[in-house]
Amino acid sequence: MCCDMQIVNECSDARYNDCSPHARCIDKTVGYTCRCVPGFADVSPEGLKRPGRQCIPCKSFTRRELSYSESKIYQDNGERFYLLAQNI
Repeated sequence: MCCDMQIVNECSDARYNDCSPHARCIDKTVGYTCRCVPGFADVSPEGLKRPGRQCIPCKSFTRRELSYSESKIYQDNGERFYLLAQNI
């Protein structure tokens, strides 16, 4: 006898995912991922493995944080901050 598998869209309800309120939930075949919306920078502790869990307004960064923050390097293009590199 085989188990019935139910497909769940974790993005259909915020209770089913842990994306930041400032991130978009992206449903995948298995699981989901999160992506910070424009105007917010991803400062999630697990960065590349679990993005979009902590998104802060780009204006929250100080000049010191722009260049180096918790093993992350950011670049400011005048409108958005981009994560350039991260130690994992």
